[in-house]
Amino acid sequence: MTGGNSVTIVTAIIAAAASLMAVILGIEHLTSGARLRNLEATLRGALSSAPDDGRKAVLVSLHTETVGRLLARDAVPGWRFAGPALFPLASMAVVANYWLLVAKRPDQSLAAVVLGSLGAAAIGVQGLVMCLNLARERARVARCYRKGVTPIRAYTDILARMESGRRDEFLWAYATCVALAGGVAGASMLAAKVAVPAEIPLLLVVAAVVAVPIFFAWFRKRVTEDRTIEPRNRDGSLKPAWTHPVDQGGGATEGTD
Repeated sequence: MTGGNSVTIVTAIIAAAASLMAVILGIEHLTSGARLRNLEATLRGALSSAPDDGRKAVLVSLHTETVGRLLARDAVPGWRFAGPALFPLASMAVVANYWLLVAKRPDQSLAAVVLGSLGAAAIGVQGLVMCLNLARERARVARCYRKGVTPIRAYTDILARMESGRRDEFLWAYATCVALAGGVAGASMLAAKVAVPAEIPLLLVVAAVVAVPIFFAWFRKRVTEDRTIEPRNRDGSLKPAWTHPVDQGGGATEGTD
Protein backbone atom coordinates (compact mmCIF):
# COMPACT_ATOMS: atom_id res chain seq x y z
CA MET A 1 0.00 0.00 0.00
CA THR A 2 1.33 3.42 -0.96
CA GLY A 3 1.99 6.28 1.40
CA GLY A 4 -0.82 8.24 -0.25
CA ASN A 5 -3.34 5.52 0.56
CA SER A 6 -2.10 5.40 4.13
CA VAL A 7 -2.58 9.13 4.47
CA THR A 8 -6.10 8.75 3.06
CA ILE A 9 -6.91 6.14 5.70
CA VAL A 10 -5.61 8.34 8.52
CA THR A 11 -7.50 11.35 7.18
CA ALA A 12 -10.70 9.31 7.06
CA ILE A 13 -10.22 8.12 10.65
CA ILE A 14 -9.56 11.66 11.92
CA ALA A 15 -12.54 13.03 9.98
CA ALA A 16 -14.75 10.34 11.48
CA ALA A 17 -13.45 11.19 14.95
CA ALA A 18 -14.15 14.90 14.40
CA SER A 19 -17.68 14.15 13.19
CA LEU A 20 -18.30 11.87 16.16
CA MET A 21 -17.05 14.59 18.53
CA ALA A 22 -19.41 17.13 16.97
CA VAL A 23 -22.36 14.77 17.29
CA ILE A 24 -21.51 13.94 20.92
CA LEU A 25 -21.15 17.62 21.84
CA GLY A 26 -24.46 18.44 20.17
CA ILE A 27 -26.34 15.61 21.85
CA GLU A 28 -24.78 16.41 25.24
CA HIS A 29 -25.70 20.07 24.89
CA LEU A 30 -29.33 19.29 24.10
CA THR A 31 -29.97 16.37 26.44
CA SER A 32 -28.10 17.50 29.54
CA GLY A 33 -29.58 21.00 29.36
CA ALA A 34 -33.08 19.58 28.95
CA ARG A 35 -32.55 17.21 31.87
CA LEU A 36 -31.40 20.04 34.12
CA ARG A 37 -34.37 22.23 33.17
CA ASN A 38 -36.81 19.38 33.80
CA LEU A 39 -35.17 18.60 37.12
CA GLU A 40 -35.30 22.25 38.16
CA ALA A 41 -39.02 22.45 37.34
CA THR A 42 -39.69 19.23 39.26
CA LEU A 43 -37.78 20.39 42.32
CA ARG A 44 -39.45 23.80 42.23
CA GLY A 45 -42.87 22.14 42.18
CA ALA A 46 -41.94 19.74 44.97
CA LEU A 47 -40.79 22.59 47.22
CA SER A 48 -44.31 23.94 47.56
CA SER A 49 -45.65 20.58 48.79
CA ALA A 50 -42.79 19.45 51.01
CA PRO A 51 -44.39 17.87 54.13
CA ASP A 52 -41.72 18.90 56.65
CA ASP A 53 -38.71 21.17 57.09
CA GLY A 54 -36.20 18.33 56.77
CA ARG A 55 -37.40 17.28 53.31
CA LYS A 56 -37.78 20.89 52.27
CA ALA A 57 -34.15 21.54 53.19
CA VAL A 58 -33.08 18.66 50.95
CA LEU A 59 -35.18 19.99 48.08
CA VAL A 60 -33.82 23.51 48.54
CA SER A 61 -30.25 22.18 48.41
CA LEU A 62 -30.95 20.13 45.28
CA HIS A 63 -32.74 23.04 43.61
CA THR A 64 -29.88 25.44 44.37
CA GLU A 65 -27.34 23.01 42.94
CA THR A 66 -29.43 22.44 39.80
CA VAL A 67 -29.93 26.17 39.16
CA GLY A 68 -26.20 26.69 39.67
CA ARG A 69 -25.41 24.10 36.99
CA LEU A 70 -27.87 25.76 34.61
CA LEU A 71 -26.26 29.14 35.20
CA ALA A 72 -22.83 27.64 34.66
CA ARG A 73 -23.90 26.26 31.29
CA ASP A 74 -25.11 29.73 30.34
CA ALA A 75 -21.88 31.34 31.55
CA VAL A 76 -19.62 28.79 29.81
CA PRO A 77 -21.58 27.54 26.77
CA GLY A 78 -20.65 24.23 25.18
CA TRP A 79 -19.62 25.73 21.85
CA ARG A 80 -16.54 27.21 23.50
CA PHE A 81 -15.12 23.68 23.89
CA ALA A 82 -15.30 22.95 20.15
CA GLY A 83 -12.26 24.97 19.08
CA PRO A 84 -9.81 23.67 21.71
CA ALA A 85 -10.98 20.10 21.08
CA LEU A 86 -9.71 20.35 17.50
CA PHE A 87 -6.10 20.64 18.68
CA PRO A 88 -5.84 17.01 19.89
CA LEU A 89 -7.44 15.84 16.64
CA ALA A 90 -4.83 17.75 14.64
CA SER A 91 -2.15 16.27 16.85
CA MET A 92 -3.41 12.75 16.21
CA ALA A 93 -3.53 13.37 12.46
CA VAL A 94 0.04 14.65 12.28
CA VAL A 95 1.54 11.91 14.46
CA ALA A 96 -0.41 9.09 12.83
CA ASN A 97 0.55 10.20 9.33
CA TYR A 98 4.16 10.54 10.40
CA TRP A 99 4.28 7.05 11.90
CA LEU A 100 2.58 5.51 8.89
CA LEU A 101 4.96 7.06 6.40
CA VAL A 102 8.04 6.30 8.49
CA ALA A 103 6.92 2.70 9.03
CA LYS A 104 7.37 2.13 5.30
CA ARG A 105 10.98 3.30 5.45
CA PRO A 106 13.09 0.78 7.38
CA ASP A 107 16.14 3.01 6.99
CA GLN A 108 14.54 5.63 9.25
CA SER A 109 16.17 5.73 12.68
CA LEU A 110 14.11 4.98 15.77
CA ALA A 111 15.32 8.21 17.40
CA ALA A 112 13.92 10.28 14.54
CA VAL A 113 10.58 8.47 14.78
CA VAL A 114 10.29 9.04 18.53
CA LEU A 115 11.41 12.67 18.47
CA GLY A 116 9.18 13.54 15.54
CA SER A 117 6.17 11.90 17.16
CA LEU A 118 6.72 13.56 20.53
CA GLY A 119 7.12 16.94 18.87
CA ALA A 120 3.97 16.60 16.80
CA ALA A 121 1.97 15.38 19.80
CA ALA A 122 2.63 18.71 21.50
CA ILE A 123 0.10 20.30 19.12
CA GLY A 124 -2.79 18.92 21.14
CA VAL A 125 -1.50 19.80 24.62
CA GLN A 126 -2.75 23.38 24.72
CA GLY A 127 -6.16 22.32 23.42
CA LEU A 128 -6.64 19.85 26.26
CA VAL A 129 -5.47 22.40 28.83
CA MET A 130 -7.90 24.96 27.40
CA CYS A 131 -10.76 22.43 27.68
CA LEU A 132 -9.73 21.77 31.27
CA ASN A 133 -9.76 25.49 32.08
CA LEU A 134 -13.21 25.93 30.52
CA ALA A 135 -14.63 22.97 32.43
CA ARG A 136 -13.04 24.22 35.64
CA GLU A 137 -14.51 27.69 35.05
CA ARG A 138 -17.97 26.22 34.48
CA ALA A 139 -17.71 24.24 37.72
CA ARG A 140 -16.46 27.34 39.56
CA VAL A 141 -19.47 29.40 38.42
CA ALA A 142 -21.86 26.72 39.69
CA ARG A 143 -19.97 26.56 42.97
CA CYS A 144 -20.08 30.35 43.40
CA TYR A 145 -23.85 30.36 42.98
CA ARG A 146 -24.26 27.49 45.42
CA LYS A 147 -22.17 29.28 48.05
CA GLY A 148 -23.71 32.70 47.46
CA VAL A 149 -20.56 34.37 46.15
CA THR A 150 -21.38 37.56 44.23
CA PRO A 151 -20.84 38.93 41.72
CA ILE A 152 -20.30 35.79 39.66
CA ARG A 153 -17.96 36.27 36.73
CA ALA A 154 -17.01 33.79 34.00
CA TYR A 155 -13.71 34.19 32.16
CA THR A 156 -13.87 32.35 28.85
CA ASP A 157 -11.85 34.41 26.36
CA ILE A 158 -8.69 33.10 24.74
CA LEU A 159 -6.38 34.50 27.43
CA ALA A 160 -8.39 32.91 30.24
CA ARG A 161 -8.51 29.58 28.44
CA MET A 162 -4.75 29.53 28.07
CA GLU A 163 -4.12 30.54 31.68
CA SER A 164 -2.53 27.70 33.62
CA GLY A 165 0.25 27.60 36.16
CA ARG A 166 0.26 23.87 36.84
CA ARG A 167 3.02 21.87 35.27
CA ASP A 168 1.28 18.55 35.88
CA GLU A 169 -1.65 19.63 33.70
CA PHE A 170 0.63 19.97 30.69
CA LEU A 171 2.32 16.66 31.51
CA TRP A 172 -1.02 14.83 31.75
CA ALA A 173 -2.26 16.47 28.56
CA TYR A 174 0.97 15.65 26.74
CA ALA A 175 0.92 12.01 27.82
CA THR A 176 -2.71 11.74 26.71
CA CYS A 177 -1.96 13.28 23.30
CA VAL A 178 0.91 10.85 22.79
CA ALA A 179 -1.30 7.89 23.74
CA LEU A 180 -4.19 9.01 21.53
CA ALA A 181 -1.91 9.67 18.58
CA GLY A 182 -0.27 6.29 19.08
CA GLY A 183 -3.68 4.62 19.15
CA VAL A 184 -4.72 6.26 15.89
CA ALA A 185 -1.38 5.34 14.35
CA GLY A 186 -1.78 1.73 15.49
CA ALA A 187 -5.29 1.49 14.09
CA SER A 188 -4.10 3.04 10.83
CA MET A 189 -1.22 0.57 10.59
CA LEU A 190 -3.60 -2.32 11.05
CA ALA A 191 -6.00 -0.92 8.46
CA ALA A 192 -3.19 -0.17 5.98
CA LYS A 193 -1.52 -3.54 6.64
CA VAL A 194 1.86 -1.95 7.18
CA ALA A 195 4.71 -4.46 7.28
CA VAL A 196 5.44 -4.24 11.00
CA PRO A 197 4.98 -6.85 13.74
CA ALA A 198 1.27 -7.00 14.62
CA GLU A 199 2.04 -6.61 18.32
CA ILE A 200 3.24 -3.02 17.84
CA PRO A 201 0.01 -1.45 16.50
CA LEU A 202 -2.07 -3.57 18.89
CA LEU A 203 -0.07 -2.31 21.87
CA LEU A 204 -0.51 1.28 20.64
CA VAL A 205 -4.28 0.85 20.42
CA VAL A 206 -4.47 -0.79 23.86
CA ALA A 207 -2.36 2.00 25.37
CA ALA A 208 -4.76 4.61 23.97
CA VAL A 209 -7.80 2.75 25.27
CA VAL A 210 -6.25 2.55 28.74
CA ALA A 211 -5.01 6.16 28.76
CA VAL A 212 -8.33 7.82 27.90
CA PRO A 213 -10.33 6.80 31.02
CA ILE A 214 -7.32 7.51 33.23
CA PHE A 215 -7.05 11.02 31.80
CA PHE A 216 -10.77 11.71 32.20
CA ALA A 217 -10.67 10.49 35.81
CA TRP A 218 -7.83 12.94 36.50
CA PHE A 219 -9.69 15.61 34.50
CA ARG A 220 -12.81 15.16 36.61
CA LYS A 221 -10.80 15.37 39.82
CA ARG A 222 -9.29 18.67 38.68
CA VAL A 223 -12.67 20.13 37.68
CA THR A 224 -14.39 19.19 40.95
CA GLU A 225 -11.84 20.94 43.17
CA ASP A 226 -13.62 23.10 45.75
CA ARG A 227 -12.54 26.50 44.45
CA THR A 228 -14.39 29.79 43.99
CA ILE A 229 -11.33 31.97 43.39
CA GLU A 230 -11.26 33.68 40.01
CA PRO A 231 -8.37 33.09 37.57
CA ARG A 232 -5.17 35.01 38.18
CA ASN A 233 -5.53 38.48 36.71
CA ARG A 234 -2.64 40.49 38.05
CA ASP A 235 -2.35 42.90 35.11
CA GLY A 236 -6.09 43.17 34.47
CA SER A 237 -5.81 41.65 30.98
CA LEU A 238 -8.56 39.07 31.63
CA LYS A 239 -12.06 40.42 31.05
CA PRO A 240 -15.17 38.52 32.17
CA ALA A 241 -17.42 37.42 29.31
CA TRP A 242 -20.34 36.84 31.67
CA THR A 243 -21.12 38.75 34.89
CA HIS A 244 -24.16 38.75 37.20
CA PRO A 245 -25.45 40.86 38.84
CA VAL A 246 -24.44 43.15 35.98
CA ASP A 247 -24.34 46.25 38.19
CA GLN A 248 -21.70 44.63 40.45
CA GLY A 249 -18.83 44.30 38.06
CA GLY A 250 -19.97 45.17 34.57
CA GLY A 251 -18.83 43.04 31.69
CA ALA A 252 -20.65 41.49 28.81
CA THR A 253 -23.05 38.60 29.09
CA GLU A 254 -23.54 35.72 26.73
CA GLY A 255 -25.99 32.86 26.56
CA THR A 256 -26.03 29.33 25.23
CA ASP A 257 -28.46 30.05 22.41
